[in-house]
Amino acid sequence: MQKIKNFIYLVVNGWILKPFGLKLSFSIGDDPVDVMKRLLGDYQVRHIVDGGAYRGDFSLQMAEVFPNATIYAFEPQKASYELLSGNTGKISRIKRYNCALSSNSGKSVFHTNVSPLTSSLSNTSEEGLRYFQEYNQPSGEEEVQVTSLSDFLSVEKIPAIDILKLDLQGHELQAIKGMAEFISSVKLIFIEVQFIKIYENATLFSEVETYLREKGFIFYNFLGLVRSPIDGRLLYGDAIFVNRKYISQSNSKDTA
Repeated sequence: MQKIKNFIYLVVNGWILKPFGLKLSFSIGDDPVDVMKRLLGDYQVRHIVDGGAYRGDFSLQMAEVFPNATIYAFEPQKASYELLSGNTGKISRIKRYNCALSSNSGKSVFHTNVSPLTSSLSNTSEEGLRYFQEYNQPSGEEEVQVTSLSDFLSVEKIPAIDILKLDLQGHELQAIKGMAEFISSVKLIFIEVQFIKIYENATLFSEVETYLREKGFIFYNFLGLVRSPIDGRLLYGDAIFVNRKYISQSNSKDTA
């Protein structure tokens, strides 16, 4: 099958599309790490933020794929932070922080749910309970430390972030706003986005895309989209944005 794909690729690109200056690509894939490697292959990746690190799976992937990078993993929930520490404690390049990311620094109430993957700085909405009753059922609250990334980067004297990953259950845009002027240094953003308000006051994909576009980012691709088995409605997924300053559209292998 792969040989057939390669033959079709050569025929279409060389004989059909080349005269028109067009190109067909089969290399997008659905693996976000593969996409990051391809988009950032010409750049040095030194600093990565893993916001909403949970048990550290993404941090571990980044440590393997980008061996010269330091990963800053943020996880506010106490039990999840203990998992993160146990899973990544032997890797010195993964720095762990038991706090949440937002637009400002301080303390806040963290709403825990039956599934720790769905806990958030925001309460679950009625729609969230409708579609995710078994996961988003509230189970308690914790007081957590909160930091803005601009405060964090200034204190730690980190000049720029190359990859910003945010999985904050509806609080992603607040964390992006908390970067202030540092946002212009980010090369790639890998972010969970919602198409319905699963959490109260959550920001939708359209709001995130508008804000980032105004900051000079190009929406690149959706990954891992989730639809409801109840009515087929698109609920949430991941999105990748790239900084126009660092990665031009002409260098991206777009799909045809």
